[in-house]
Amino acid sequence: MVYPLVGHYSVGLVCLSVGIAMLSSYTTLSLGHRILATTGWRQWPWLLGGAVAMGTGIWATHFVAMLALEMPVPITYNLLTTGFSLVYAVLAAGVALGLVSRPGLNWLSLSAGGVVMGLAIAWMHYTGMAAMQMPAHISYRWWPVALSVAIAVSASTLALGLTLWSRRHPSQGKIWPASLSVLALGLAIGGLHYTAMSGTMFEPAVASKTDTMPALDATWLGLAVALGAGLILMITLVMLRLNQRLTEQRLQEEARAKSEQQFRTLIREMGVGVIMLNAKAEILISNQAAREFLHLPELEGAPLVFGQTASICQENGTSFIPAYLPVQQAIAQKAPVDDVVIGVSTAQSDSVRWLLMNVDPQLSEAGDVERVVCTCSDITSQKQAEDSVRVVANREQTVMRVVQRMRQTLDLKTIFAATTEELQTAAGCDRVWIYRFNPDWSGVVVAESLTDPTAPSTLAASDTSEPLIDRADCGVRQMQNSAFDESYSLLEDTYLKETQAETYRQDRTYHRVNDIYSEGFDACYLGFLEQWQVRAYVIVPIFAGSQLWGLLGIYAHHQPRTWTRHEVKMVLQVGAHLGTAVQQANLLHQTQQQAQDLAVAKQAADAASQAKGDFLASMSHELRTPLNAILGFSQILHDDATLNDDHRDLINIVNRSGNHLLGLINNVLSLAKIEANKITLDETDFDLHQTLQAVDDMLQLKADSRGIRLDVMPSPPLPYRLRADEGKLRQILINLIGNAIKFTPQGGVTVRSHLQNTAAAPDSNSTKTQWLEITVQDTGVGIESEELRHLFQPFEQTQSGRRSAEGTGLGLSLSHNFAQLMGGSITVNSTSGEGSIFTVRLPVGQSTAVALDPVEVKQIILRLAPNQPRHRILIADDGAESRLLMRRWLEEVGFEVREASQGQEAVEIWTAWQPHLICLDMRMPVLDGYGVARQVRQLPGGDATVIVAVTASVFEEQRSDCIAAGCNAVLPKPLDRAMLLDHVGRSLNLTYQYAEAGGADAENTQTAAFCRDQNRLPLTQADFSHLAPDWLAQVHQAAQAADDRQVRQLIAQLPVEQHPLARRLDCLVNDFRLDVIIELTAVPPAPVSL
Repeated sequence: MVYPLVGHYSVGLVCLSVGIAMLSSYTTLSLGHRILATTGWRQWPWLLGGAVAMGTGIWATHFVAMLALEMPVPITYNLLTTGFSLVYAVLAAGVALGLVSRPGLNWLSLSAGGVVMGLAIAWMHYTGMAAMQMPAHISYRWWPVALSVAIAVSASTLALGLTLWSRRHPSQGKIWPASLSVLALGLAIGGLHYTAMSGTMFEPAVASKTDTMPALDATWLGLAVALGAGLILMITLVMLRLNQRLTEQRLQEEARAKSEQQFRTLIREMGVGVIMLNAKAEILISNQAAREFLHLPELEGAPLVFGQTASICQENGTSFIPAYLPVQQAIAQKAPVDDVVIGVSTAQSDSVRWLLMNVDPQLSEAGDVERVVCTCSDITSQKQAEDSVRVVANREQTVMRVVQRMRQTLDLKTIFAATTEELQTAAGCDRVWIYRFNPDWSGVVVAESLTDPTAPSTLAASDTSEPLIDRADCGVRQMQNSAFDESYSLLEDTYLKETQAETYRQDRTYHRVNDIYSEGFDACYLGFLEQWQVRAYVIVPIFAGSQLWGLLGIYAHHQPRTWTRHEVKMVLQVGAHLGTAVQQANLLHQTQQQAQDLAVAKQAADAASQAKGDFLASMSHELRTPLNAILGFSQILHDDATLNDDHRDLINIVNRSGNHLLGLINNVLSLAKIEANKITLDETDFDLHQTLQAVDDMLQLKADSRGIRLDVMPSPPLPYRLRADEGKLRQILINLIGNAIKFTPQGGVTVRSHLQNTAAAPDSNSTKTQWLEITVQDTGVGIESEELRHLFQPFEQTQSGRRSAEGTGLGLSLSHNFAQLMGGSITVNSTSGEGSIFTVRLPVGQSTAVALDPVEVKQIILRLAPNQPRHRILIADDGAESRLLMRRWLEEVGFEVREASQGQEAVEIWTAWQPHLICLDMRMPVLDGYGVARQVRQLPGGDATVIVAVTASVFEEQRSDCIAAGCNAVLPKPLDRAMLLDHVGRSLNLTYQYAEAGGADAENTQTAAFCRDQNRLPLTQADFSHLAPDWLAQVHQAAQAADDRQVRQLIAQLPVEQHPLARRLDCLVNDFRLDVIIELTAVPPAPVSL
């Protein structure tokens, strides 16, 4: 049995082979980068040389690894075959270098190259194995061979892939991909060899004589091969490094040359001048901009010292001393000189170019100036702009000074003097004047400022108000028919008058003359200008609003002057401000005149208002005082038990008529109070439900008599109490509902009310946080649209109102004014023939009271209760009727009464009698009620007396005056018995004996109730069909004659069975509705016997 030969590896040679493999891999990658950086034919020497060097390294790795295998038999190598293995190694190296050096390497070519490279390495290995000669047979196991080839291909592909990845991701790091690539390539070589050797079997054979080289020492042979291969690889790396440095130096020199070329191009073409000078200030190098700025010659010659080629001046216009030029200063100080402005000019050009210079001296290590770098920028445009800004600023400052002095006063004389003075100083001219036009377009110089006090003044000439030129033979006067020239409008008063300054009014421009002798003026006018020493001038118009007011002129004497646009603009601005000042002065004059007129008008208005107040107070007293007697005595007669029914009916008519007249008077006086702004609000807590019910009870009979319905709709839940002026609200509702009933022939009137809850108060200064809205809707005749505009004007009536011949036209006006006074409004929406809707919207507050005062049952006061001390009451009134009325009321209940007809008498009676209470009329002759109250309060014991003012005044302030004079309370005229007695009783803390309403009052109450109930069904002509035509004709005739007494007599003739009809007719008579009776009896029905 033959056993295979078993060898072992020399560790030293194995390590040496691995080292050579790594060195070969590193050299391969370095050569690849070098070849990649080289272009064209220069790649081929590096590619071929590198392939040989790298192939030698790969082969040396393989050969040394083979020498590391120590067998128990001698081993020799066939030189030819071994040489072939070297060729395969060079081929593998060439493939690797070719792929690594390709710029367009991709994954497909990389994979193919990895396969080729791996196969070449495997071919090299097995060719080298074939070169081994030993007394043994060599055989291979297939799977280690396949594995070795796979390792070679995979490792080669991995090495190439890492190289590609590091090339595509240069920022991800450069060390580890290259290191892994070297390691992978080394593994491809080493892994292939040792994997393949593990699958190689050596079987001993019979020794035979073969062509072999003599056996050598493997160790020394391996060292020699490794040393040779390493030397080749190191030489290759050294050459790579030398070539890399040479290439880098060449690239740096090329980049430096390119950068220098770019810098030179930039310096040559840039707009900033650049100069390089030596320590003697001699110009060495300059760009095109510097040569243009400094006027340097193009031809090169002897060095030029800075400042020799042009005149250089400072900002103030003075020339530089050579030693103080910026370059010379920088050299002398050995320090930079920055931001120096110089002006450069030449003899050939008067213009100055302004440059901004920066000089930087470059010093040697010894501190000496080696060279100087100087830059200069053209700032001529900037300087010109700054000069323009400075001129404009100076002009604006001048204008502002003029304006400030104008604002210090509105006196035109002061303004003109200050303006001419300031303008003369700012413009540097010889004369400034202001010329004013008169209404007839003549004019006069009103202000002038002269630099030379000896020069003739135009003010002296214009004081005579005569034309400045009035020579018939002067051509100036014939300029109307020739071409107009502004010089003739300058000082020729006659010409301006005749042309009405048309040019200035139309053009709103200026006139400028730089030299009068170059304008073609005739000798006459030139002589005139020479008289005033005028040589040049600028004239601008002065407009007060749109009206040409005058002219402003500035003049130069003796010498021509070129007026700049800035100077002309300054004069234009001053002229505009002068026009504003003139306009303001005129406005002030008008305002002062208006103030005087308003003061006179106010005095007249105050006098008229006072007269109106006095008239209203007088009329109130004069009207209410007799009504006081009429209503009071009619009430006394009504209460007389001995009065028969006819007389009581007549007294009731008198009382109703008086109350109706009182209502009209109150309406007229209330409207007058509103116009006089003397009406005030009297806000109280009230129950809206009770107010609406009271108005319903008051007007229900009127609605029933008209045969229509009156529905006061129940309101949604409302607060228990509201706070507002209930009296004015009640009056508004009575007027609106009464009007609606009057103009509604059929259908009805509906009243609705509700509150709008809102967080926003109608008035931010008020506690009223809700809106009360009441609508009064009727189905009446409506209102024409053209009549709505005048609906709320006093004494205005609609067409329907005029046809009805009822009312005064005051109700709606008064209601509208009351609503506005309460902070609300009344609006109307009406359609003619369909009806109207009036909406009242008023701000109200919610009362904090938790309960209403109980409604008192009306009772009749009979007398003072027994066991009370007797009280004394003084009545002071100049009206005998008023005294008699109050005396009757007071004495019949048990008071002791005395009378005084004038004020002084009242004081004397009080002093002697010491009454407990005074009923005091406030309007009496000699000493009025105010004087009486004050005197009584000043007397001893006067404070204990109760003073009740009785007044017919409609003004609240007069009521306040009564309280201020010392009165405890105020009662209005006409007086009411119950009101007077109740107030006296409460003031003196007395009690009365009462009788419930009965007798005539009960009868009247029952009658009113009957009318309210029965007349809800209106009468028709059918109700009269069974009555005699003669009787109906007599009733109709009496109603047309407004003879209500005759109508009552005729009603009394009806038989007993017609008593309900008679009572209903009495209701119509009592309500003054004779018009309804006229309609019902207009067409007599068929005769029926009584």
